[in-house]
Amino acid sequence: MEFQVIGWLIMDKIWMPQWLKRLEEYDFIPQDKDLHVDLPSVVKEDPVENAIRRIEAKPLKFKSAAKTRLTQIIEQTLDSALVLEGSILDNQDQAISVWTGSAFLIQPNIAITNSHTVVEPDTATGERALHIASLDGENFYEIKSIARDEGVDISVFEILDFPGHSYLTLGDSDSVELGEMIVILGAPEGWSNTTTVGYITNKYQSLEGGDPAWQDLIFTDAYIANGSSGGAVVDINGTVIGVVVGIVGQHSSIGVGVNALIPINKVKTFLSQNNIPYEG
Repeated sequence: MEFQVIGWLIMDKIWMPQWLKRLEEYDFIPQDKDLHVDLPSVVKEDPVENAIRRIEAKPLKFKSAAKTRLTQIIEQTLDSALVLEGSILDNQDQAISVWTGSAFLIQPNIAITNSHTVVEPDTATGERALHIASLDGENFYEIKSIARDEGVDISVFEILDFPGHSYLTLGDSDSVELGEMIVILGAPEGWSNTTTVGYITNKYQSLEGGDPAWQDLIFTDAYIANGSSGGAVVDINGTVIGVVVGIVGQHSSIGVGVNALIPINKVKTFLSQNNIPYEG
């Protein structure tokens, strides 16, 4: 019996782990054998729960501010975006092909899109093209081409009998930085007044084997789809820094991953060469 008592004292006072001794000194160990984490003293002082309570009581301000800024940009720019519908008619005015695209206003009745969304008909066979544009997807107006350059893949047109509308300011694509947030305005799949948001992933890169329009492009991870071509790409200041030109890679039916934009400075050079006014 005496041997057992001496053994217990040795285990308790000499071989007890230091962390257990320290807990014992603070009277932290409960009397039973199970360690309960739901002791009132533990819950009351739990810094994690206190932090959760503070978050629940006071929403994070930066989330609200980011949402407000993004919403403002979209509200200020989206109503200058156009949906473009085109069709090729044969000599009996029957539609041979139809498609949709995007465009945006740079003057009250002057807009920009891609040249590949304003298709030229084969006049030798009596074909003709019909292109119409709309702000809301309901009221359409015929358009008249002003200037076109397949090398840049840009077409500028006038909207006929259009009452005039607010338009976008052109920015500086040379100042665009990697990781910068952008908003794409347009009509993917023909849906007017649609936006997608993403970031700049690369700039002034060229696609090997591509035609001249696919040189020195900006790339983004923002979603685009068929019908997004010609859409405006605006920065956090609401100015246009690029024009959607196409989907990169094998995912040609869904614009997920990397998508190509024409730098707006290339477009501005084209506009100046053709004496087309713009703001910016």
